[in-house]
Amino acid sequence: MLYNLQALRFIAALLVVLVHTAPHLQASGGPAPLAATLAAIGHYGVDLFFVISGFVIWHSTQAQRGGAVALRFAQRRAIRIYSGYWPYFLLALLLAGWLTPELLARKDLLGSLLLIRTPIPELLIPVSWTLTFELYFYALFALLLPLPRHWRLPALLLLAALVIGVQGYALLQLGGYSRETFHEVSQLYRLFASPYLLEFIGGALLAIHYQRLQVHFLPLLLLALALLLFALHYQSALPERSLAPGYYALQRVALFGSSALFLIWGLLVLEQRGWQLLPPVSRYLGAISYSLYLSHTILLSALAALGGHAWIAASGHPISSYLLVILLIVLYSALHYHLAERPLHRWMQKKTDFAHPQQQTA
Repeated sequence: MLYNLQALRFIAALLVVLVHTAPHLQASGGPAPLAATLAAIGHYGVDLFFVISGFVIWHSTQAQRGGAVALRFAQRRAIRIYSGYWPYFLLALLLAGWLTPELLARKDLLGSLLLIRTPIPELLIPVSWTLTFELYFYALFALLLPLPRHWRLPALLLLAALVIGVQGYALLQLGGYSRETFHEVSQLYRLFASPYLLEFIGGALLAIHYQRLQVHFLPLLLLALALLLFALHYQSALPERSLAPGYYALQRVALFGSSALFLIWGLLVLEQRGWQLLPPVSRYLGAISYSLYLSHTILLSALAALGGHAWIAASGHPISSYLLVILLIVLYSALHYHLAERPLHRWMQKKTDFAHPQQQTA
C-alpha cells in the first residue's frame, strides 16, 4: 500500500470538487476572484488521477502475464469502475427525474450508463467522461499482459510514440486543435490516440523506473510546483481561462500532466524514505475518493435545483456555507462507500470469482 498516493487520490478528488463548486459559489454571491481561482486549479485533479491510474496498473500487474490474467484484469477493472458508478448513475437519474425532468431529454442515457464515448453535455454525470478514458486504457493495458515481460516496455513506448505521431499529425496537418474544428475531428484523435493516454503511460513508466533512479524528492516537488504555476499562468491568458476544453488537451497534458508526474514521483521518493502522510487516514481517504469524485456534481446540482443558491446568498456567508457543503459531501461520499460502493463491488467480484474459479489467483 502506497499511502502517499492514497492521500493524493483524495486530494485530486477534492480539487475536482472545488472546480465544480466554483460556479455555485459565485451564483450564491461568493467572491468572483475566489471562484475563478478554484476553477483554475481544480482541473489539475483529473490529470493527477490519470497519472496515478497508469502507475497503479503497472505496479500491481508487473509480475503477472498470460491471456487468462489479461481477461481477469480487464474484468476486475470493469467491475471496479461500474460497481462504483452505477449506484450514482441511478441516484442522478432519480434526482434529475424529480428536480429537472426537462434535462433528461437532452441526455444520452444509454451512453451514460455504459460509459460509451458521449459529448460531455449529454452525460448524465458530466465528470464520468474520465471513466471512458480509464476503461479504454485498461483495455489497452490488458493487451500487454499476454506479452512476455521484456516486451511490455517496448510495446508501451511504441504506444506513446504512436500517440505523439498521431497528435502531431492532427495538430500540424489537420488543424484539429483549433476551436472551430476540434469537435469535427475523428474519434481517433479525441479518444483512441488521445493525449491523455500519455498521462497513463507516464504513470506506468514511472512505476517501472522510480525505484531504480536515485533522485532527491525536493527537486521533483519543486519542478512539479514550477510546472503547475506556469500552467496556471499560461491558462490565465486563454479565452476560457482554463485548460479544460478539449482543444487545449496537448497543452494541458504537457503542463498539468508533467506537473502531476513529478509530484507523484516526489511523493513516492518521500515514502521510500519513510515519510508517509498519516497511513491509516490516507488509506481511508483514498478508498472514498472515487465516491467523492462521482457524488459531488449530483449533490451540488440537487442543492441548486432546491433553491440552495438563494438560501446561501441570504445567509450572507457563502464561503463558510460552501465549506460546510463540501464537508457534508465528503461525509455522504464516505457513507455511500460503506453502504453501496464497497458491498456492490464485493458482490460483483464474488459472482465473477465463482464463475471463473480457476482464475481467482490471477
